[in-house]
Amino acid sequence: MRVRAPDADEDNDDAVALPAEQCAFASGIVELVGQVHPNCQISRNAQLVVSDFIEMNLHKILKHILHADKETVQQVTKERVLSTLPSVIADEELLKFAIQEIEKEKDEQPMLLPLIQTFFTKQYEGEGRLTCEMDGFRTLSLFTEYLTAEILELAGNVVRDGHSQMITADAIMNLDDPAVDLLLDYCVAGNATKGA
Repeated sequence: MRVRAPDADEDNDDAVALPAEQCAFASGIVELVGQVHPNCQISRNAQLVVSDFIEMNLHKILKHILHADKETVQQVTKERVLSTLPSVIADEELLKFAIQEIEKEKDEQPMLLPLIQTFFTKQYEGEGRLTCEMDGFRTLSLFTEYLTAEILELAGNVVRDGHSQMITADAIMNLDDPAVDLLLDYCVAGNATKGA
């Protein structure tokens, strides 16, 4: 993981989205914060933590699909993503709510869709063994947005209760919630430290 040690002045971070080459999902994360907590901002370290979480979730889903049959090109479709989610989320309630969010009929394009398409192109398209249909991209985006928004909403609640407007990595890592437990599991696997 790319998680950095916290800066001494992280709480005073100007919270501008990191450049895409540093943090692939930063612009989407900042936009999601604006939706779930319009009066909050998110520090750069917190952007890195959440972006890594998004990337690891996507890798876990896509590699599961990729290894279903090593001899043929695998299609990433809505059905394949949905059937893979139980291997990503052990918490049944969180899984149920994530699937309900995916199944909602929404006219607007998911916010993270272009970022996930770019991620897929960079990480998987060159291999030639995995292709993604638009409903697959849309499902990945809706799932990712749901989990990410859950984490950001809870972290925003905590910092707001503490009379702050800055969501920090420490605020995220100290939450008690199934979505955050999933993030922490990934952080432990990636050798990140709590509060980084």
